[in-house]
Amino acid sequence: MSDYNFLHNPAINQTFSGTVSGEVITLSSGSFDTGDAIHITISDTVGVYAYCTDGAARTFKFDSEIYQNVPATITNKTGEYWEGVSDLVYDDVDSYRIAANVSKGLYSDSYLVYKTSVDYSLTISSKRREFFENTANKSVKNLVLANNIIFTDTCKEVAYKVSFRDDEFDFFNNKFRSSLEFNIATR
Repeated sequence: MSDYNFLHNPAINQTFSGTVSGEVITLSSGSFDTGDAIHITISDTVGVYAYCTDGAARTFKFDSEIYQNVPATITNKTGEYWEGVSDLVYDDVDSYRIAANVSKGLYSDSYLVYKTSVDYSLTISSKRREFFENTANKSVKNLVLANNIIFTDTCKEVAYKVSFRDDEFDFFNNKFRSSLEFNIATR
């Protein structure tokens, strides 16, 4: 298994309860393995995606720069759960980068700010890839067509919900060289 993986097919409508300290969520119950990922819906505007750092202790780490306003206590919140080992849709990633797009809504001649938003994207490195492939963990086609995708970084121990942006692929003998860009869900 590589350090960077794409997971899909979550178990939906899980119920989570626990505490949050810094960037660590400790759940009060459940059976998890290191490398699993969860999504907890906090409210209509707040949610968090996290990576399991210790299955026995039920601890999950999240990126507080992207997932903000996570409360100190989580009580009976619904969410999703991805198994890290058996749920790989793609694992052929050497590196990635995250970009932020900041937008400010301004009004009047004084340029008063009425809304600021930050959108994030994740781009995996440009390399030679195969679009069609029968192996379960290497198909770019399966990756870009899959729904409910989580990207996990086992080194930083974080997880991001991602969605593929549109792109056009031009391949010769099933090979193409390109980076792949995804939107990151922030709630």
